[in-house]
Amino acid sequence: FDYKAFDKREQTKVGDIVLLKKRPTLECRYPLERYEISEIVYELGRIKDPLTGRRCNGLRYLDESFVAHERE
Repeated sequence: FDYKAFDKREQTKVGDIVLLKKRPTLECRYPLERYEISEIVYELGRIKDPLTGRRCNGLRYLDESFVAHERE
């Protein structure tokens, strides 16, 4: 789903996976900003499998050589 949310810290990017919190109606400046970002769960491109802890891209694990090359 796509939602518009208020990001008071301005730290998120499009594609980040975040936890949303409903805002009180009086704080909403715009009708579509009914939610605010409570926490960044996963940044775009930094997804980890919760069971193995390995980085992945969709359904594939990123191999270690790719991760080492990414750091350089």
